[in-house]
Amino acid sequence: MRQELYEVFQKAQEHISKNYAAVLEQNDAALIKSYLENFLEVNEIAVPDMEQSEVLDRLVNEMTRYSFLTSYLDDPEVEEININAWDDVKVKYADGNIKCAEEHFHTPAHAQAVTKRVLSESNMIWDNAKCIQVGHLPGNIRITATGYDVLDKETAVAVSIRKVNAKNLQKQDFIANGTGTEEMLDTLVQLHSHGVSMCIAGATDSGKSTLMGWVIKQLPDNKRILTIEEGTRDFFCVKRDPATGKVLNNVVHFSARRSSDKEQDITQAKLVETFMTMNPDYISVGESKGEEAMQAVNAANTGHAVLTTLHTQSPELVYLRLVSLCKMRYPNMDDGFLLRQVQQAFPIVAYMDCTEDHRRRILEITEAVRQPDGSAKLTTLFEFEILKNVKEGGQTKVYGDFKKVNPPSESLRKLVLRKGMEQHWIDTIFGKEG
Repeated sequence: MRQELYEVFQKAQEHISKNYAAVLEQNDAALIKSYLENFLEVNEIAVPDMEQSEVLDRLVNEMTRYSFLTSYLDDPEVEEININAWDDVKVKYADGNIKCAEEHFHTPAHAQAVTKRVLSESNMIWDNAKCIQVGHLPGNIRITATGYDVLDKETAVAVSIRKVNAKNLQKQDFIANGTGTEEMLDTLVQLHSHGVSMCIAGATDSGKSTLMGWVIKQLPDNKRILTIEEGTRDFFCVKRDPATGKVLNNVVHFSARRSSDKEQDITQAKLVETFMTMNPDYISVGESKGEEAMQAVNAANTGHAVLTTLHTQSPELVYLRLVSLCKMRYPNMDDGFLLRQVQQAFPIVAYMDCTEDHRRRILEITEAVRQPDGSAKLTTLFEFEILKNVKEGGQTKVYGDFKKVNPPSESLRKLVLRKGMEQHWIDTIFGKEG
């Protein structure tokens, strides 16, 4: 923040706090803006090389929003903001480029004050007693803030702010971005629409939630969809008629609720358990990362179509990761039995990663095909084969091809046929018989 602007801000804040404390507490941006406009005019205050309207907007952002971070949060091309220290802010864009922010906080105290304001949106208190906090901003923005004793004093703050589903991508966007082929995307949608539970797995920032949100939106409007998330709202799947505002589909979004009193927690696991009594056709668990994994497995194995995401390093580790999560609920359950349960629950896995050219790709789609002895054989349906990596203009360029390796199994064909899949989709996904 420019020195001159920061000095004006300090004077303006003192004036508003002294004379309009109640309005400041209510965070009434429109009223505060009018008081600030009058303050600047009466005191004949200006900032060199800045239009008065720009000065006014910046002051309003300082008092009611998030300082210079506001413009980045409002920019649809920005995916992530990483505050490494009060005077070191990096911005990641949708094309993968990471740039230094044009401004930084004026002082360590300024950085702490803005961080507290951001966290207050999710009712989080951030201080020396609670120096690590995870919160969210309205919509789809996650924030993880650290400070105080876990950082050097000269650093003051370290904050990660990440937008989830920053853009409302359509199928053609995924294809153009190199996420997958039309056949791969259609296969995921058609299988899930016709009762096949699946897991979208991968590392952080690999595009799992974005793909999951798109798949949910393709589900039939007449089917009942229940979604669960924790904290940030990643999915916005309610469809309305643009002319009348009437809701066209049948979806309810739920959020887990954390409390300082664990007895008052409403966990994802509790919500999945509750969903079983609400007659859902589809259950979507934003991320399986705890005991809810066991409930999701139970739901899938009792006939519900379940979709979830999972953090893991490779497609081979997906089921082992699910087993470890399920054991958080039932630590004494046999590993072999659990493995068979999770493979049966989630026969389809789509594994994603962000390759070195900053493209989020579906690297592999696999099926756990049940064998006569109760075990499962992992079969690759599609894969992205990396041919070479080349440095071009200082950037890594990844060359490769998407390949269809195998059709889904006969048992999956019988399931989707029973669930009403049309013949042309059967022929497209499984191949024509005979």
